[in-house]
Amino acid sequence: MSEKHSIAGLGGTFDHFHLGHRHFLDFAASQANEIWVGVTTNSMTHAKNWAASIESFEIRKHNVEHYLENRGIPFKTFPLENAYGPTLENSSVTCLVVTEHSVSGGEHILQERQKRGLAALPMQVCTLLRDSSGKILSSTRIRAGEINRDGETMANIAKNQTISAATRSWLQTPQGKLLDLSTFSPLAKTFPVIVVGDIVLDTFLKKQWHVDVGFFDGLSQRQPFTADWQKNASTSMTEPAGTISAEGCSWLRNYLDRWPGPIASPTLVQVAGEEDLLAVSTILTAPLGSMLYYGQPNQGIVEVEISEKLKNEFARKFAQLQNLAEGVVDLQQHQK
Repeated sequence: MSEKHSIAGLGGTFDHFHLGHRHFLDFAASQANEIWVGVTTNSMTHAKNWAASIESFEIRKHNVEHYLENRGIPFKTFPLENAYGPTLENSSVTCLVVTEHSVSGGEHILQERQKRGLAALPMQVCTLLRDSSGKILSSTRIRAGEINRDGETMANIAKNQTISAATRSWLQTPQGKLLDLSTFSPLAKTFPVIVVGDIVLDTFLKKQWHVDVGFFDGLSQRQPFTADWQKNASTSMTEPAGTISAEGCSWLRNYLDRWPGPIASPTLVQVAGEEDLLAVSTILTAPLGSMLYYGQPNQGIVEVEISEKLKNEFARKFAQLQNLAEGVVDLQQHQK
């Protein structure tokens, strides 16, 4: 490699600081003796997908600084309030560092510098990290609930997975908080609201609480349940009892990828089989910040806000299910 530049300039949102960010900063440090990192201000993030779950400027800036300090990389950070930062000034930056996706932005900076009679800057391009499926590791995909910060897929269900007795027992513990319906007030409709179960869905619709997607199977504790709103089902799917289905996860992923924002009429999905485990599919699949409501037998309605911690916990459980499906002996069964 040729001699390092003096100071490399780069910028980004650095939301949900992940493996790709570390790769980008390490690459920049390999190009220069010092790096100047612009972190976009909150005002520059509104147009991004799932923008409501982007971390604050202070958190994002802290994560960048914490990583660089631990790596012993000389740096300076600054608020990035536009696409140029200090690069249109006669600053000390001696090269630009961009990613494959931001090459055009770098070229635009160089064109603007030329118009202003400033010296040209060399531009170094960092390749983007990809996960095992070949998709780019990005903050957008983390916010969308597809992957975690290490690029691991949250739900990659190619075939139905039957849960073990041990997993079903674990799920009998509420995964969120039990609602007090006398004081409950739905949160703002910033994120998708997904409701699982006939009684829960009936409660939401009667009280005119917002629902984006509602799953029902016409049963309540294995007894028939009927309501007028069931006639308004817009689609249907099959969910075998005791199974996390590929169909359910795929339907949710496709719906959420196209979610237009809160709408007046919910999408009601009639389930042939058993809808209970669509709550699990939702946790694995839904974007961060999504709200899930489901019924806990003899206890009430459970409210779950989809978080990174919860998704990672369920993804580990799902990995165990995959192992079982591939013939790994369940410890509990082995002990019998």
